[in-house]
This record gives sequence, structure tokens and C-alpha cells, in this order.
Amino acid sequence: MAFEKRNNRLYYYTKKRIGKRVVSQYIGRGPEAEAIIQKAKEQRQRRETEKRELATLAESLAALDQQVDNACHQVETLVSDFMIESGYHRHKGEWRKKREQPPTR
Repeated sequence: MAFEKRNNRLYYYTKKRIGKRVVSQYIGRGPEAEAIIQKAKEQRQRRETEKRELATLAESLAALDQQVDNACHQVETLVSDFMIESGYHRHKGEWRKKREQPPTR
């Protein structure tokens, strides 16, 4: 979006890509163009602010997700230790009670 000087006057145009061509679209001139420019600028600033807020939220959620992963790992370790102490073992991912071995002669 820019002003273009034509016949010693400033006109506000936007550029759009249609296929491989870039096409100019007339927006306006004078106070109307200034109002449109201001509105576009405010929208751009609002989008940038929202983008920053989303990035901050994503960072905080990633930190929380890491804490949850750590807690789950600790719980899995505790459960595994308890099951092994109780006489169980893992067989293809399932906990199974160890068989009693027959006495040797």
C-alpha cells in the first residue's frame, strides 16, 4: 500500500497479485485515503499484538506441558518400582505376576 504520484497528485493504491501479475487497485486520495490508511495501520497493529499475545501464551503452555511430562515420568517410575517390588514384571508392556519356580532337587 502506497501513495503514487500521478499528474502531480497523490493517489493511494494497493497492489494485489493475481496469478503471476501484480495489479494496482485504486483506493482513494485526500482525506478518504488518509482514513483508509489509518484504519489499515490500526488493523495491522492489532494483528501484531494478537500474534505476540499468542506467542506468549504458547510459551507458557509449553512450559506447563514440560512440567506435566516430568510429573508423569516420575509417577511412572514410582509405579514401576512398586510393581517390581511386589513381584511383577513387564511382558510386552503388560504387568504380570512372576510365576513361582518349582523347588530344585
